[in-house]
Amino acid sequence: MERELVTRFAIPGRVPSVNGRWRQGKHGQVYKDPATREFETRFATYALAARPATWSQCGTYRLDLTVIGSNADIDNITKCCGDAGEGILWNNDRQIWSLNVHLIRTKLPHPMLLVRVTPR
Repeated sequence: MERELVTRFAIPGRVPSVNGRWRQGKHGQVYKDPATREFETRFATYALAARPATWSQCGTYRLDLTVIGSNADIDNITKCCGDAGEGILWNNDRQIWSLNVHLIRTKLPHPMLLVRVTPR
């Protein structure tokens, strides 16, 4: 029996809110806020380290997220993770066909995001 390809990884720290994601500068230029850029870099680092060598970005995927110690809204978390995975785990977040999010609200000093991606 062939082993199913699954990518699992944990990202320490908070997931930023997408509400402040895009900012407008003094001269009208639009840019991503620093917290979003930093999260996308962290997500990419952990995803690339966990992704199997034979991973394909061309299929459809089930995305399971467990957020520990965050007060962020579930929709903000999923949007941030969907966008952060583009070009690394999938080509476009429209390729996510199933999504499960578990939010564990605690007072832990070190929040964490657990990610599991399963190809369909």
